[in-house]
Amino acid sequence: MSAQVGERAVYEITGQAGIGKSRLLRRVLEVAGDSGEGAGGREQGVAVLHVDVSNHSVVRAAGGIAGADVPDLVLQRSFAAYCDFLHVLIRQWPDLPGRRAARLDDEIEMAKRRSLELLASSPFPRPAVQRITMRIKADTVTNAQRVVLPPQEPIPDHYRRGLEGVRHEIDDTVLSALLPDRRKTRPARAMFYLLLDQFEALLGQAHARWILSFAERISPGVAIVAWQHASDSAPEPLCPGSVQHHLKGLNAADVRDYLAQRMNGAIAEELAATVHTFSAGVPQVVGAVRDLVVRRGIADQASLSAELAGVKSPYGGALVQQEVGDLVHRLLDATGDSRLTTALEALSVARSFNLPMMEALLGEDTMPGHDLPAVFGNAVSFSFVTEEPSPGGMSAEYRIHDYLRHELESRLARRNPRRHVELHRRALEHHRACIEDSEPDEELPSAWEWMRYQKTEWQHHRTEWLWHLSLVSRNDRVTAMLDFSRVFLDAFWWDGFLVPTPYCEQLLVDGTVICQTHSDRLWLAQLQRLYDVYPRHVWHDDAAGRDDAAWAAVADALRYVRREARLDGRRARLDSPEHRHLRGLTDQHMAEVARFTGDKDAAERHYRHGIEMFEQNDDKYLAAWVMLELANLYLETGVPDQVNPLLEKAEAAAVEEEDPELLAEVAGAYGDLCWHQGEHESAMDAYARMILHGYVQHVGYSLNLPDAYSDMHYQILLARVGRRLSELRAEPGVFDRTVRRMGALFDPYWARVGGRPTSSAPGHEPGEAALVTWLFPPPPGPEGLSLSSTYPVVALQVRGEMEDLLQQPLTTELPDEYSPRW
Repeated sequence: MSAQVGERAVYEITGQAGIGKSRLLRRVLEVAGDSGEGAGGREQGVAVLHVDVSNHSVVRAAGGIAGADVPDLVLQRSFAAYCDFLHVLIRQWPDLPGRRAARLDDEIEMAKRRSLELLASSPFPRPAVQRITMRIKADTVTNAQRVVLPPQEPIPDHYRRGLEGVRHEIDDTVLSALLPDRRKTRPARAMFYLLLDQFEALLGQAHARWILSFAERISPGVAIVAWQHASDSAPEPLCPGSVQHHLKGLNAADVRDYLAQRMNGAIAEELAATVHTFSAGVPQVVGAVRDLVVRRGIADQASLSAELAGVKSPYGGALVQQEVGDLVHRLLDATGDSRLTTALEALSVARSFNLPMMEALLGEDTMPGHDLPAVFGNAVSFSFVTEEPSPGGMSAEYRIHDYLRHELESRLARRNPRRHVELHRRALEHHRACIEDSEPDEELPSAWEWMRYQKTEWQHHRTEWLWHLSLVSRNDRVTAMLDFSRVFLDAFWWDGFLVPTPYCEQLLVDGTVICQTHSDRLWLAQLQRLYDVYPRHVWHDDAAGRDDAAWAAVADALRYVRREARLDGRRARLDSPEHRHLRGLTDQHMAEVARFTGDKDAAERHYRHGIEMFEQNDDKYLAAWVMLELANLYLETGVPDQVNPLLEKAEAAAVEEEDPELLAEVAGAYGDLCWHQGEHESAMDAYARMILHGYVQHVGYSLNLPDAYSDMHYQILLARVGRRLSELRAEPGVFDRTVRRMGALFDPYWARVGGRPTSSAPGHEPGEAALVTWLFPPPPGPEGLSLSSTYPVVALQVRGEMEDLLQQPLTTELPDEYSPRW
């Protein structure tokens, strides 16, 4: 197979499992890649992009397809997977400036947002309590799982057409950025290779067609699509006009040359012939037999035949899963290391693994920690274990060849079902820990840890967590749904309560992975209901009227979760940190229901109980947030003497956790307290600090950037101080001093951006909105939310210059004039 520079073509590599499709793609990567090896190095302007598309499948582990309750959810999951595929391409694309890559990532997320908005407006039944049966059947031609939908209502035309429009638009945007018009710019690369491995995992899913369509538009470029096909005859091509290569087993000479190369010298003809006869030339079997020869020190045909006695040979070149499993177990016996056998058996439950995953699966009860590195090194040295690209800067990931992994896991499940479930549970706990603590080796403030939802590796761990959850909890649905509810409500608490967020919405779509019973679907529907009807406007608009019907729906959803998770009543299970955490979250939202429907006593009880739950978990950060809201409740109900102790604790936690958002909110509460006590100048000082901390929130968490949540939160703070300025006009002297001090406070920002807007200067234009625009840094807005915006750069500079003010207690009086640190 060869391709000419400037060509545009699609090649399909087909063959049975283990025949060498993935290895061929890796060889292309080596020869034509940017490593400079072979004929396709950087000097010739050739670039290679490699994607294992099985990572983008929406087929669920427990059978069926994820999101099967309604077909528009299926299509939405496909589009989300397609967007993830585009993100992977952008990360690999050579010579792509960082700013352009960031803008493209932004555009893809916006496309995902538009698709979710289309889904929300779909007239298809939601919440998805109606079950439309789907099934997976093994296709006898491809030996791959295809999705088969029974007769059902069609997907609404407006959703299908709208989604196609969104897809075409994002395709055009990405391709125009990655492949500049050759008439205007000289392309950085003369040739692109797009290698798509394990494509059989996508067959029958909508985004298989979308990915192929995208690949066909890369020019100049060659797409090589590898997919599994069990028959000796070539299958129908996936792409009309593609060039197809159907791989078959190695011949005797190939096997001999391979063995000689891998064993560093000549090899007896009879030994090589025995390997070829036994393996039928299937590369995976050849590699396993070679491992056996090396580890046993076999040097002649008779010894090998004796070793293979009792192990069936693959019949007619068709790889038989059980027979290769027999061979691998013989190979493991040959190592004489029971630890290695135990490790590979445990690793068979993981779709990919690294050393931390192996440590989690085995544990000290199975293998001492000091043995793990050596055993891990031996495990990844086998021919059937390959290194895989890892997401988001994670440590290297490895994979046992799927065909073999399934057999090893199947044997484990038959022989020791309890151990099999326990291993999946340990894998589940590992990924859940990574979901909840994205930097386990670093002591990060809690507020920074909550930024995990925006990390690529969090998405990876979420996917694997859901996959294991669908397997480990078949007999314990409450545990499965409780785990899912805890992760979803964490994400909802973080910012989904204020603004709709893609990761909350995608979690609800992905949650169908674990729905196996009618009760599961009802539970998920209640979480969907909570998310859809929650009255976010109460945080945006002080003048918003009561919405008792929406709050009643929120309360119903929360009561359902509490009842099903056994968090309420005399039989409440509050003995574990996980149960207390979920009860605390639901207590906070139940308090909001009572608070905004006029039942202040019930609100206080729920807030108090939520604080108790988090304090029992030694979670000072979440407890501080609930204390803040309880303080706000007391301010609303005219009980100011209860406020100060709560705010002092909340401020201490905010300082310890380095959370500018919590500091901004506590400063605002101090301002309200001073205002109600008639200390208006002190109140305005506190509000100024509220704006300062709210502004640096945009860049306040490690490498965080502005997002929809920080934008909305800052707008709410600006509106809040604007209302107070309006009230303060009744006191002209205090008003003038306040405007002067606030103006001086934010001089460092305006100096950075070239001066204040003159049209909004005091006296030039009436109204508090204009005054707020003149005094304070503006919110990011759509342009500032772009990853390529300079907004966070300026915010970082201002934060550095005003660090002394940011470190001061929130009740400190502001100076009349402020000189920043330059």
